[in-house]
Amino acid sequence: MCLKCQEIYVYLYWSIMKTQSNLVTNDGREILWFDIVIELRMSKCVPVLYYGSECCPVSKSQFKSLEFALCGSFMKIFNTRSKEIANYCMEMFNVQTPHYTIIKRKYKFLSNIMSSKNVLYEIYREFAENELELCA
Repeated sequence: MCLKCQEIYVYLYWSIMKTQSNLVTNDGREILWFDIVIELRMSKCVPVLYYGSECCPVSKSQFKSLEFALCGSFMKIFNTRSKEIANYCMEMFNVQTPHYTIIKRKYKFLSNIMSSKNVLYEIYREFAENELELCA
């Protein structure tokens, strides 16, 4: 990926802690509505994981690292150490796997290159066609 995995994790956990601190009421109690916490993390924190992934090649080990970070986030939300429970919760809250999300983002990115009339994109059109065939 474009950024080192360690840097991505730092940004992810920093954004998680920032949104977590915003979920504290005036008297110091935390808000424990799981759907709100998950929606905030999926809209504010998880995009850090996917930033730039559509234009960079991602290896299997990097997909596993992204899966681990997302699963770890759910393990923290539901206060469990079981990966199976975290995966089940991800499924119940309709959270897509990093592999599916990155492939979807890559497909959209390459489709935009293919449909663009920009002269600079003409250089990459053949590459985009080959990559789209691999995504399908």
